[in-house]
Amino acid sequence: MTKEEQEEMSIDQMNLQQYKAYERKMAEQAEKEEAARALEEADAMMNQFAPPSKPKPKMTRLQSMKPPPGQKPKMESFYPDSGMSEDRNEVSEVVEGKIYLTNYRGAENVE
Repeated sequence: MTKEEQEEMSIDQMNLQQYKAYERKMAEQAEKEEAARALEEADAMMNQFAPPSKPKPKMTRLQSMKPPPGQKPKMESFYPDSGMSEDRNEVSEVVEGKIYLTNYRGAENVE
C-alpha cells in the first residue's frame, strides 16, 4: 500500500466516523422530540378527564385592604383633623385687597 492509499483510507475512515456521530446525534434528537410529544399527549388526555377547576372568588375592595389574619394593622384608626371653625372661616388674602380665599363656595364682588 502506498502512502496516498493510506491517506485516502484514513480520510474515508474519518468521514465514516463523522457520519456515524451525526446519525447518533439525529437519533438522540428524534428520541427527545418523541418523548416531548408523548408528554404533551398525556397532558392533553389528563386535561380531558380532569374535573373543571373552580375560579378563585373575587375579593371585594374592602377585603383586599384588610391585613392578613394574625397581622396587626399598621394604624389603629385615623381621625382627620380639619382644625377649628374659626380657622376654617378666616379670610386668607392672596393679593392684598383683590384676591382672597375663604372656606365658602362661589365668588363675591367686593367693590
